[in-house]
Amino acid sequence: IQILLEKLRDNWKLFPDGRQNELLHEHALFGVQMSILFL
Repeated sequence: IQILLEKLRDNWKLFPDGRQNELLHEHALFGVQMSILFL
């Protein structure tokens, strides 16, 4: 999971736009929740 979070953090840096960043953040949280469920 830590590697996944680091990748997500890198992805956030690619989106300086606030609104895009928010969408990406929600998507990322959903992805993390899914990955935790499937562990």
